[in-house]
Amino acid sequence: MGAQVSKIEDTIHDTYRKTWPQAWYLAPSFLASLGALGYVGYALLQNKPVSSSPNVSFLHLIGVAGGFGISFWMTTVHG
Repeated sequence: MGAQVSKIEDTIHDTYRKTWPQAWYLAPSFLASLGALGYVGYALLQNKPVSSSPNVSFLHLIGVAGGFGISFWMTTVHG
């Protein structure tokens, strides 16, 4: 699973860098927004709590997505 996620991240990063080479520094906020919207949208479509917990708040979802975006950016930019 981890290897598949890594390949997906590499593909996203390569596409992002080729499409918007001058805006690579916007990756953290872009990925955080995308992740938060996707996660919340999925939860709403399923019409039930995500992660088998009724206490998952919107701020928690944003925090998870933001953490992913920042870690992805640190990994890709700083190696």
